[in-house]
Amino acid sequence: MHEQYEDYRQAVHYFTQGLFRVGTGLVFAPMSALPKESQQQFKEAGQDFTCGMAKLVHTFADTLDKMAR
Repeated sequence: MHEQYEDYRQAVHYFTQGLFRVGTGLVFAPMSALPKESQQQFKEAGQDFTCGMAKLVHTFADTLDKMAR
């Protein structure tokens, strides 16, 4: 029983991972039409955005933690 559960869990994991990769590929497909320099700027802007969102969430979590004390 446990072996079947583990096989099912692994299959779901691979399926979800595959869907994520396909979705990511579809999102970035139009970017491949841009010149290399513009692609790099686009990637850097995405990294900056992701970093900013992570800092925002972290600060929000810290604020909530301080309020709970």
